Amino acid sequence: MVIAWKGMGDDQGIYWSKFDGNSWTPFQNIAGRGTSHAPALASAGDRLFMFWKGMGDEQRIFFSWLDAAADSIWQPGWQVAYPASQTSGMSLEAVFTDHHPTAVVRDQIIFLA
Repeated sequence: MVIAWKGMGDDQGIYWSKFDGNSWTPFQNIAGRGTSHAPALASAGDRLFMFWKGMGDEQRIFFSWLDAAADSIWQPGWQVAYPASQTSGMSLEAVFTDHHPTAVVRDQIIFLA
């Protein structure tokens, strides 16, 4: 099991810990990530995905993943975006929110709300 949370009060850092079957590991800050709301976790395949809203007024949603290996680390954060096509060409459109995202998995497909 893994837990992830936003820091207390004005601390917008994202922290996490793993449960090894007996106890929780010491919590760690995930470097380079921050949020003004709670992150969401979803497991698909051999990866645990985390989604979060940006810090403060930043409304983009970001994601990262942690592989199942015992020594894995969180991968770099990426913006959640989808391809949009127009007659003038393709673009990536960011996904925005003013609150925390929620993630669920069905048939190994992650759905965000």
